[in-house]
Amino acid sequence: MHTTIVRFGALTLLVACTARPNPTDDDSRTAHGAAVQHNVTATGIEDQARDPAVTGDARTVYGTAAPDLSVYHFGRGDVQRPARDTHVTFQLTGLHAWRTGDSLQIVAPNAGMTLAGPENDFAAYPAAGATAITGQTLNWTSALAPIVDAAKGDTTWVTQMVDAVSGTAHYRALAQAGIAKGFAITDGAPATLTAALAPVAQDRTLALHWRGAQFAALAAQAGPGAQPGATAAIAISTLPEPLAHTNNFFTSHYMGLPNLVELGPISGSADVDQTVNYGNPFTTAANAWSEFVTVIYSMSVPVPTKNGIGSLPARIVAALPVTALAKSGELAPPLSPVRAAKVNGQSLDTVRTSVGDAPTISWTAPAAGTATDYAVVVHAVDAAPGGVSLTTVATLHTRATSLQLPASVMVPGRSYVLTITAIAAPGADLAARPLVGSLPFASADYVTAQIAP
Repeated sequence: MHTTIVRFGALTLLVACTARPNPTDDDSRTAHGAAVQHNVTATGIEDQARDPAVTGDARTVYGTAAPDLSVYHFGRGDVQRPARDTHVTFQLTGLHAWRTGDSLQIVAPNAGMTLAGPENDFAAYPAAGATAITGQTLNWTSALAPIVDAAKGDTTWVTQMVDAVSGTAHYRALAQAGIAKGFAITDGAPATLTAALAPVAQDRTLALHWRGAQFAALAAQAGPGAQPGATAAIAISTLPEPLAHTNNFFTSHYMGLPNLVELGPISGSADVDQTVNYGNPFTTAANAWSEFVTVIYSMSVPVPTKNGIGSLPARIVAALPVTALAKSGELAPPLSPVRAAKVNGQSLDTVRTSVGDAPTISWTAPAAGTATDYAVVVHAVDAAPGGVSLTTVATLHTRATSLQLPASVMVPGRSYVLTITAIAAPGADLAARPLVGSLPFASADYVTAQIAP
């Protein structure tokens, strides 16, 4: 029997709210299985119990099994953020002569931190040709950065992404790096981040072949009125090996990770061949880091209402090991959207009303690629000052090609749009373990027309 999991959220897929399942359902199904946080730290994996009610990851299970809400976490489990303004002064030397397109990236693996582009919040942006940054201050609290503590084993890297031009495209590669020895943050106290950067050996080469035309063609399958994306976000990211293969970063589309290469802007509809040279200062013989290419291609699907036209993104997302791309370098769509999406047997390409409070949603598997899981996200459509508000109210996971929406999800008098996501995560089971994905990973969205109960 296939198991379907429903998640309730206010703003994101992982934020809980007070919605309850249909009261006729067996209350035992609201229980969850294991909930362990596997903290991937500098010294190994440290396990701690986690409370999904506190973390916001509570689930309601519709089926025979409760989900395992364990998660693999980047860094130690006791990391906190400062509550008061905490100003950090940067004293950096050894930069590659700064030019337009460069950026800084601060990575503290043991604290699970990747802080990209802090220079954008400096009082003075780095001058062209600068090889040092001195006296510039960042409010660590405003940057939403965690408290870093060298006494707890936190090593803080400061890296420089240097703009490179190759052929017709630009990319940034991690070319300089240094360690801010002894760097520590105390909530509300000033601190200084001092590091001497040095060149990173650019000892890796990867030839990539972006098939933008194939991605753009998928707009015809992504939802009524979907438009191709203007650009794509492509990067080579890196994570400690145990975390790279078992993480939930797919829920945030692999944003906010340590990057080794950032391509772009890359045309969303043209084919581009790009060879990149890069290095990885984080990986060592004792602590291997995996490298993988991430692709985010976003198409816009209109949501027309009497108050205006809103929109939802239909994304194609992929995370592919560099080793798997070493030979071909092909960045073509690994998965296409679901087909023939229906509500109670009627096409979801058209607005549907009076579908009932617990309609059946069904679809056909993607034409390209092999889906291992599916997710259905329910968005409420409401009027808002100046336009349309779209709020995520529930997410359901299943391994089947149909499911019934719980009666508690949709409210009479409101209309809703669904995002049906096909997922290819070999070796993972997101219906049973919704927070543990895999590498490789791919997903493709289809956004429906509106429905109303």
